[in-house]
Amino acid sequence: EQVTVHHSFSETNGIMMYDDINVFDLRPGQPEINLYRVRLESNSDVQSMVKYLEITNVFRTLSLQEQYLIFIADNSILIDVTERGKMEIRINKVSAEVATIFFNEALSFIPCFKYSEGEDIIIFTSRNIHYLVDKGGQFCTDYYGMKHELIECIKSEEVF
Repeated sequence: EQVTVHHSFSETNGIMMYDDINVFDLRPGQPEINLYRVRLESNSDVQSMVKYLEITNVFRTLSLQEQYLIFIADNSILIDVTERGKMEIRINKVSAEVATIFFNEALSFIPCFKYSEGEDIIIFTSRNIHYLVDKGGQFCTDYYGMKHELIECIKSEEVF
């Protein structure tokens, strides 16, 4: 029940809402629902082979400011675009930023998110998340690191 209360859509005065965010207008006979593409760049001064992440099938909210909403599994990513063009990212209402993690002394890497206050990282996988890797040298645009190294680092348990 807490998950339903915490992450739920509702309708108020003909507006479909997610939490307190106006997502789209239901009042027309056929509501207009547009999906967008958002490009996220790291705010860090540290150079990385990952130049940006791009996420497709993104909702643009009905707020006065430029704001985008993404759903991945049981998570929501909210992106606010400020007047200077910078993006503020929140994952489940917690501030985050684009990051890269490295395996095997930086030979393999994957793009991810990092909470702004702390060292915890969040890895999302979705066919709607794309990234650009620097094309210089041995790297190509669809390089995702050595997948076997990543799989060796992940432990998954299922409890029934």
